[in-house]
Amino acid sequence: MNRFFAVLMALQLMMATSVLAKTDFKVGNWMLADDNIFRNYSGQGDMVFMPYAQLGYVASVSDYSSLRFGYDGDFYLFNEMSHRDFSVHSGNFSYSLLWPESNTLLSMGASVESRLNPSDYSYYNYTT
Repeated sequence: MNRFFAVLMALQLMMATSVLAKTDFKVGNWMLADDNIFRNYSGQGDMVFMPYAQLGYVASVSDYSSLRFGYDGDFYLFNEMSHRDFSVHSGNFSYSLLWPESNTLLSMGASVESRLNPSDYSYYNYTT
C-alpha cells in the first residue's frame, strides 16, 4: 500500500502534456488531510488521495470551426477507509465556430458524468 502512495506522490510532482497540437493529456494528484473528513459528529480523520487524468482531442472541421472530444477521470482514494473509495468519470464534446466577419465566437457542448461507488453507499444514488 505504501508503494501505491509513493507512486501517487511521484505523479503529483510531474504533469505530462502531449507534444501533438491537437491532443492534450494531463495527469496529476491532489491530497487532502483532515481530522474530521466527513464533517460530522464522529470526528473521523483521514487522508484522501485524488489522482486525475484528462484526455482531449481537437478535430478541425473547417478553417473557422472545430470539435473537441474529451475524457476526465477523478479518483478519490481514502488512506484509512478504503471501503469509501469512489471515482467520477465524464465524457464531453464541444463545437466552436468563429465568424470571421464579426470575430464572434460561438461555442456549445455537452458532457455526461458517472460516479462509481461501492455498493454499500448506493443510497446516494437518487436515480433508483
